[in-house]
Amino acid sequence: MVAKAASSKRASKRTLNAENLKTLGAPRLAELLMDLTENDPAAKRRLRLELAAADSPAAVARLARTRLGNLAKAKTNIGWKQMPALYREMEAHHDIIVRTAKEVPALGLELLWLFIAAATSVRDRCGFDPGVGGLRDAAIRQLGETASAAKPDPKALAEDAFRALVAGRSHHLPIIPALTPVLGSDGFAHLKRRLRERDGESRSGREPLLAIADAQGDIDEFLRLHPADERKNPRYAADIARRLLGAGRAEEALRTLDAATGGADATDVIGRPHFGWADARIAALEALDRHADAQHERWTCFERALSVPHLRTWVRQFSSAFDAMDAEERAFDHAERSHPATDLLEFFLKWPDLGRASALVARRAKELEGWRQSLLMEAAEVLAARFPLAAVLVLRCALESRLDDTTRRRTEQQQAAREAARMLTDCAGLAAGIADFGAHPTHGVYVSWLREQHPYAYDFWSEVKKTRPSA
Repeated sequence: MVAKAASSKRASKRTLNAENLKTLGAPRLAELLMDLTENDPAAKRRLRLELAAADSPAAVARLARTRLGNLAKAKTNIGWKQMPALYREMEAHHDIIVRTAKEVPALGLELLWLFIAAATSVRDRCGFDPGVGGLRDAAIRQLGETASAAKPDPKALAEDAFRALVAGRSHHLPIIPALTPVLGSDGFAHLKRRLRERDGESRSGREPLLAIADAQGDIDEFLRLHPADERKNPRYAADIARRLLGAGRAEEALRTLDAATGGADATDVIGRPHFGWADARIAALEALDRHADAQHERWTCFERALSVPHLRTWVRQFSSAFDAMDAEERAFDHAERSHPATDLLEFFLKWPDLGRASALVARRAKELEGWRQSLLMEAAEVLAARFPLAAVLVLRCALESRLDDTTRRRTEQQQAAREAARMLTDCAGLAAGIADFGAHPTHGVYVSWLREQHPYAYDFWSEVKKTRPSA
């Protein structure tokens, strides 16, 4: 026992962690770092940055100006293999700049602008965001605190904000609320003038001006910046109405919404009711004490798109629990008469009412849309414990969709065959706990039917043989 404890103690001293490395001493660690970073430019840059931070804020600034400036100006794409090291370097720059900003706010403000430009460039040049966008957003939030401490000339700060807004487009719009307490009327006046001179007419050019109107609480300016034809768009009408409601101008908000193209029939890009428009209209109606009309709007959203939030709120408006339950049942019955089976299944999963979902699947399994694989797999997982037959029927639908689609490339077909075989294995496992399949075929009968329907699905049957030899 003593020998085992001693062995464990010796092993713990060899474990690679910060505490054990300290025992090597600074000279030996320095030698090791020089050796390990010999052929690693990213690691060398990180060490130089740490040395600069240990030296002085001025040393950090010299290094950051060069490195961040180069990153901001670069145009080449960044490969995924480069991103982990580059993200760590950007993270180190961000942390050190934030520390510098607390010591020397004016210098920190300059470096934050540099960092924001560099982070946006890096984000734009990589195929995915490894977290650099989050670092940029954190730097933007830091701007307000640092600018408050640095107390720059408002017009100079506005000029810096103008350059950043032009370079960063919508990504940099949070700069405006971050700097609102510091810019003041003179700074905002300068910034608005510069933005109008550059492009105050196009939608993208007006976005920062709209953000300024929001930051200053100038609703009339926000309205003026939306041309008459734009106000007919339900999305923009909803934006305007929400701000009018916040100012207590409910009648005006409702008129703006009702003037939008489509009115109650307004839809989004994929044909659903435009919920932003509808929610703003409901809020306006409630503010005007038109509760019955607000209820009608909620019902319309549910009726047309099976919106769970709108139905839930609609039900809550009934005065008694009995009336609410009765209204809920009527809504469910109406939905089942009016909507496709797959949409209903999604609705009952979200509500949730697994009993109704199971009954729906038992009645209308043949109507389920197999291409909606993620929904079907979610449904099978949720239903499996209490309603295994429904889970099996959903899995069969997903499985058959996999086998029926023969338009894929060879590798995709093989992947689809593996997934379908796993689904069949899951069906077999669930079938063992089902006493009565009712009008639906048992697992054995179903497998026989599959063999008749897909005798040449060689990849699938090969995978089935691997997973369930008896199938």
